[in-house]
Amino acid sequence: MTPIRKSGVAAGLTVWLLFCAWVFVYLSGLFPYLGYKSMTEGFVPMARTNFPYSSSRGLDAWQETFLFFEGQQVFIDYTVEIRSGSLWLFVRPWAPFPDVWDRATQLRVTANGHGRLTHRVARTGLYSVAAQPSNASGPGSAYDVTYTAAWGATWGGE
Repeated sequence: MTPIRKSGVAAGLTVWLLFCAWVFVYLSGLFPYLGYKSMTEGFVPMARTNFPYSSSRGLDAWQETFLFFEGQQVFIDYTVEIRSGSLWLFVRPWAPFPDVWDRATQLRVTANGHGRLTHRVARTGLYSVAAQPSNASGPGSAYDVTYTAAWGATWGGE
């Protein structure tokens, strides 16, 4: 084997082992986190200025759609500072069902603070997990929100 091929095999094996280790610590509950987002986001509509604009800066790590299993409890831990608007958190089945929001858990945070949103998975499937700012006062309103959200899932209750 050439040195380049050996290093490629070693790198591939290392990635595989890290993935297997992560799966073990996730499924065992030692590290239940799947995603993280730390953002400052703002929006000013055209009604307030001649030019509407939005701004976003921060870190958005991992996906927002996951396979969860019946009996798991999905959670979103959040900390938020709201200057205007609100922060909307939700966990919902990822499917075009007409009643998808009936089977969702959602929370609109309108004040500074921290907390946890939880959702019990009733049926194995894909679920969307999201944290996003909102103009709480309706169309034509602005938002300016700084937040951190970390999400994951555990087996059983807490």
